[in-house]
Amino acid sequence: MQIKSESEPIIPVEVIDSSSVLPTRSEPIIPVEDIDSSSALPTSTLASLEPGPVGFDRTAIGLIGWTSLAIQLALALTCGVFLIVASFGSEFSTDANRGIGVGVFFGVCGIVALCISVLVDYRYTQVSKKLRNPNPAVRPNKADTMNLLRLGIIVGLVGMLLNLLGAGSTLNVLVAKAVSQSPGMTIIDANNIIRALDVFVELANVIGIAAHYAGTLASILLLERVYHHHP
Repeated sequence: MQIKSESEPIIPVEVIDSSSVLPTRSEPIIPVEDIDSSSALPTSTLASLEPGPVGFDRTAIGLIGWTSLAIQLALALTCGVFLIVASFGSEFSTDANRGIGVGVFFGVCGIVALCISVLVDYRYTQVSKKLRNPNPAVRPNKADTMNLLRLGIIVGLVGMLLNLLGAGSTLNVLVAKAVSQSPGMTIIDANNIIRALDVFVELANVIGIAAHYAGTLASILLLERVYHHHP
């Protein structure tokens, strides 16, 4: 009895060409962490991409700027009305009312400084708009913003000094007139009477001091926030 062996077909193995799969030259793989992104951009482009002082609230400088502008503008108009009434509503003599004339002069100088302060407040609102711009090249940098705030503080301090001089000279005249008026005696000299127009000059200078104080306080608050910001 013969056992027949069944012959199984041999499946040919295809020869794999390794040269078609593997690269002929091995190139090193550079990790992503080792790539220096600053080398891909020129220095001028990187300088233009530096952000402005946007670490603090962008609406703060605009809100404080508009608030300070409204307060100073309203007080400037009130101060101007008082000085106009005091200037054109009375005739100053050369001796008795010389202090009142000095008070009017310093009051007008304080109003001029107040107008400059209002313009600086308007610049604050424009800086706030630029900070909202998505283009980094348009946004102001930290140094320019701090210089503008320092200008507002200097203008406010100078304005307060001018109005303090005006209020002091006017107060001296009012005190001198009040002391010269003895109770129970008839006032013969009209120059010794404390008039409402004299009080208007004093009020105008006091209002000017308050207006400059508001502007200076707003500038100091903004300067502190910008100074402590590290871009």
